[in-house]
Amino acid sequence: MRYYRQDVVAGLLMALFALAVIIHVTINGYALGSFSHMGPGMFPTLTAAILALVGILIATNGLRAARIPLPHVPVRPAIAIIAGIACFAILVPIAGVIPGGLGLVLVTAFAEKRVSWAKTMFMAIMLCGAALLVFKFLLNLPLQLLPGVY
Repeated sequence: MRYYRQDVVAGLLMALFALAVIIHVTINGYALGSFSHMGPGMFPTLTAAILALVGILIATNGLRAARIPLPHVPVRPAIAIIAGIACFAILVPIAGVIPGGLGLVLVTAFAEKRVSWAKTMFMAIMLCGAALLVFKFLLNLPLQLLPGVY
């Protein structure tokens, strides 16, 4: 069985975030100044350094802690949801909001092992109808509903 230590992961993420802040401050050229005349980069840099130190301390403490089993993460729902969002993002500029919404619901339906396609189609049609009502008629947004139909 694979194991992970939550404190190690959390501490390393804190240190990584702190490193990203320090790199951001350095790349954007914020001057540190001195302690008597602090520049705009002094506070973020010092705060990030303290965060990195605390993160490293948490990670090293986590290395000595008890092991916790890695939970089983189902991959199928995550892939289906990401694919559905990608389908929507690809279809909306090409075919419009209605086909994009239908594609979104139909592709994300694969997250479930047993799918009732009648309920899925009903939900897809209702979602597209609600989107049409809210965005087109209530908010008057100029959306492409179908190819060539605005």
